[in-house]
Amino acid sequence: MRTLLFIVIAGIAGLIVLSTVAPLIGLFLTLALGYYGVRRFLLTDSALGKLGWAVLVLIALSMSISNTPALVGIVAALLLYYAYRGYRKAPEGYEQEDWMID
Repeated sequence: MRTLLFIVIAGIAGLIVLSTVAPLIGLFLTLALGYYGVRRFLLTDSALGKLGWAVLVLIALSMSISNTPALVGIVAALLLYYAYRGYRKAPEGYEQEDWMID
């Protein structure tokens, strides 16, 4: 029963992660663009340059907010990870035999 439940959860979470690959890539790219813009904003000395980088950061922020389906994909990937980790854990009361001779 435990294996069947794991297979069902893994199948559903895997399909969700696969269906949100494009928004995940878009979220990654827009967050990277925003990070680059913030770094350049902090390093720029001119006021016009700071204004340009601030506009770029705001554009990247609005683009990353529009990738909300990527958050569902991240949650599904975490669910898949924790389900796999819980499945691989030894059941309670199970002792692994020591195969090494003292």
